[in-house]
Amino acid sequence: MYCFSCKKNVKKRINLSNLFEKEYHFICENCFEKYELRLGYEVIPGDTSDIYHFYLFDEKIDIDSNAFSSFFQRYLITFIKNKNKMTILWYDYIKDEVVKLLIKLDFGNLFIISIY
Repeated sequence: MYCFSCKKNVKKRINLSNLFEKEYHFICENCFEKYELRLGYEVIPGDTSDIYHFYLFDEKIDIDSNAFSSFFQRYLITFIKNKNKMTILWYDYIKDEVVKLLIKLDFGNLFIISIY
């Protein structure tokens, strides 16, 4: 597999504890260290519902968003546990204007995942 950022081969460190685990990351160790994750969470209240926004970075980065797709697994598991109560949206970047529009449209509780 190749890194989505630098296009180098992604090498997995294999030892006895992870020998049979299937773990796929689309970013190499060097690029992962270059782009430090700053996980964030915010609740945007609406009139009748709320928007739960989860993001990986607090500022824009110049990298393919697919490189960090494997890090969204925990967010997706949280969504699946609450699937009857929320709608999920996945954005690379969500603007304030889009959030205001989503509040006006009143889809109910929204679970938004974005890179930044």
